[in-house]
Amino acid sequence: MGDYKSGNRAYKKIEKNFELVKESSDKEKFYLNILNSSYSASTLTTCCAHMMKLGIHPDITRKKLEEIKNSKEYYPILAFNADMFLKEWDKGNIKY
Repeated sequence: MGDYKSGNRAYKKIEKNFELVKESSDKEKFYLNILNSSYSASTLTTCCAHMMKLGIHPDITRKKLEEIKNSKEYYPILAFNADMFLKEWDKGNIKY
């Protein structure tokens, strides 16, 4: 199916980069650049989650997470992650 170890390592690198930039004054520009240039659903899901937690364009990120959730072209775990994030956000369990 896939190289899960490589995927997990890549995710950790992405997460580390997002954590570093979240305090930056250019964070909005950074996140929008990732959102508009990434083809990786994993990167997009993580980016959208961070954007919503930081209050950066929640309307855009909700739409993108809905697309990932409803897409049949991504691994099911990514659709599940997007769906669960939105559900928990709507319940108020995730806040910025």
